[in-house]
Amino acid sequence: MRFSLGWMIVGSLLVSACSNQAGSAPATSSKPATGSSGGAGGGGPIGSTPTGAASPLESSDVDASPVPIELGVAKLTPENTKIEFVGTHTGNKPDPRTGGFAKFSGAAEVDSDGKTLKSVSVEIETGSLWTQMQPLTAHLNAPDFFDTREYPAAKFESTQIAADGDAGQVTITGNLTLLAATKEVSFPANVSISGEGLTLKAKFSIDRAEFGMDKLVERVEKTVSLTVVIGEKTQPQQGPGGLGSARGGPGSAPGAATGDGKK
Repeated sequence: MRFSLGWMIVGSLLVSACSNQAGSAPATSSKPATGSSGGAGGGGPIGSTPTGAASPLESSDVDASPVPIELGVAKLTPENTKIEFVGTHTGNKPDPRTGGFAKFSGAAEVDSDGKTLKSVSVEIETGSLWTQMQPLTAHLNAPDFFDTREYPAAKFESTQIAADGDAGQVTITGNLTLLAATKEVSFPANVSISGEGLTLKAKFSIDRAEFGMDKLVERVEKTVSLTVVIGEKTQPQQGPGGLGSARGGPGSAPGAATGDGKK
């Protein structure tokens, strides 16, 4: 599976929190990863099932609508796929924060005869990230976290998809590029392929610090939970002030471009 994530991605993906009322971080509860284009490599692949208070969105548990397959490929867009994350504060009051990405494109290659998933790739426009809080959205765009001016894209590209024994259960392994680092990640997924098309559901976590997103770890957990669903439309949960952006989009907060965290 390939995810061209600007994180999941991955997340991708991924993420963090903003001071005061907004705060959440993409993180990963995983092992050291292999390979890097700007970070230390070594060790096994990143990726695991979610742990702790940062659980993926419950909406991912609803039935997905199959994405049509044409000439062996299902095209992935925000109209039929969603990539979301949950980050938490450190300490006894985690205050989980939910977010996701509104703009991305990708493709899932399918063997329709054998009913198997062959590969997945996704590229995410990191500046399209959204959260339920405008100050948090602005802070995540800033250099403390996604630094979307410097790194406008994140991506995932699968290298192996292995069946896990149970029907529809697979383990997806591939390269996730986030900020300046490319790391190998591995995570479980539930895949269904029929005459109507493809659906996929995956819940896992990553360590944001292993991709160089290592700021404010004393306030925001490094581990971030991710949910990826092929078969559900992206539905940004717009918070007060709109979808803020460090690039000066609607609702952007003062100081967002410099990452000073002032909201």
